[in-house]
Amino acid sequence: MEQGAIKIDKPVVSIDGGERTKIPWGESEHSVSPRQHTVNIAISYFFGWQVSKGSATVDVGANQTVTLKYRAPLVPTWNANLRQV
Repeated sequence: MEQGAIKIDKPVVSIDGGERTKIPWGESEHSVSPRQHTVNIAISYFFGWQVSKGSATVDVGANQTVTLKYRAPLVPTWNANLRQV
């Protein structure tokens, strides 16, 4: 998405400090082992600067699906809301 002269890229997600992966806006699925996981998300902004950061720790059971909702803040430099729904 481009807004004026500032390029706003896709969100970037990292699970348990692993590789940061760009994901599409909307829904995405990530397979993980059953245990506690920490999910970090941010938006890649001007020159790759990570803004609108959010983090959540969730417990995932065997064969369980956990849904998280990310809400970007009004101001990109503020922290985002990432929570389990």
